[in-house]
Amino acid sequence: LANMNQRMLDIVLRASDSVLFPKVYDLVFPLFQKKHKPDDVKLAKFGELVREHPIQVQFDMFGASSKFCAAAAVEPTAYLACASDVNDMSRCISPAQKLACLVSACRIAEEQIARAGKAYGADELLPVLCYAIVQSQLTDVHAQFAFIDEFVGDTVSQSYDACMFTHFT
Repeated sequence: LANMNQRMLDIVLRASDSVLFPKVYDLVFPLFQKKHKPDDVKLAKFGELVREHPIQVQFDMFGASSKFCAAAAVEPTAYLACASDVNDMSRCISPAQKLACLVSACRIAEEQIARAGKAYGADELLPVLCYAIVQSQLTDVHAQFAFIDEFVGDTVSQSYDACMFTHFT
């Protein structure tokens, strides 16, 4: 692998997604879950605390500006589709599929934020993504992200996908 050019490495990584991961996922992923369990337990407890509060308080906890809170208060389910896509990671067995769930969640978040009618950047996107993670009730977020990070590699390092993955992590 060390002597491969980037094009060949991309081909190998794409093939591993469809050939390798279906065979080894059930052996490999539990190792990530075990390693990241303490962090995932902490996040789950925090998620329970956050979900007990009204949506306005939840967004305030993540530092979202009031214009996005107002948009969510008018349409409380606005960001739940984003959370649903985050939750879909638990049904995927390849890192590329898991990353695709996160990218889809980011696109939904960006669309919802844009509907608020004002310019936005990472300062507005990050709280929405935090909200989506908590609302997803995914129990192994750290393990999921570590799995993506370990196996996706540099093939997406200069892409929109990499940027969105960085926002999530």
